[in-house]
Amino acid sequence: VRVMTDFAHDTVGVVQLLLEIEEGNAASAAVARAAGYHLTDVPPIPGEDKGRPLLLRTWAYGYA
Repeated sequence: VRVMTDFAHDTVGVVQLLLEIEEGNAASAAVARAAGYHLTDVPPIPGEDKGRPLLLRTWAYGYA
């Protein structure tokens, strides 16, 4: 995640990157945090995976 983030931000010039991580997925949240992302105030996004309901939290890197 850090390598792809650095490439998108520093090389391509993307101003803001977003990750959507399932609520309660502590491992993915730790990876996002370690790569410089922060949890946003965006309300959780409802979704479904193979019939299982889920909520996605939005993590951001950079500025809009």
